[in-house]
Amino acid sequence: MPQPSASSPSVARRFARFVSGVSLDTVPSPVVAQARLLAPDTLGSCLAVRLTDGRRIEERQDHPRGGPDFPMTREELTARFRANAAEAVPEAQAARVMALVDALAAQPRVTALMDALTA
Repeated sequence: MPQPSASSPSVARRFARFVSGVSLDTVPSPVVAQARLLAPDTLGSCLAVRLTDGRRIEERQDHPRGGPDFPMTREELTARFRANAAEAVPEAQAARVMALVDALAAQPRVTALMDALTA
């Protein structure tokens, strides 16, 4: 499968654009009713895909990665931050933000971090 170029939207952004076009009118009302009963931190996710040959593949994640029941490692958090930051800021700015966050406990103020986030 071809990899997206650096200038193309990430898979997550393309999927978000697709999902944003989905209306609650297309979701069965019993599903909507059940979803409204759940607290946001208990929501998992499920993705079902119907292939062109008719097969249906479904994957369910009851405890999202990064939640309290399935926390990310430091390396995963760093990789996730870098990937998300790459969508909005240059690598040098992302690296500065990460360095400032790492040193945050020793700083008397958050001014430098705020400056790096808004540069």
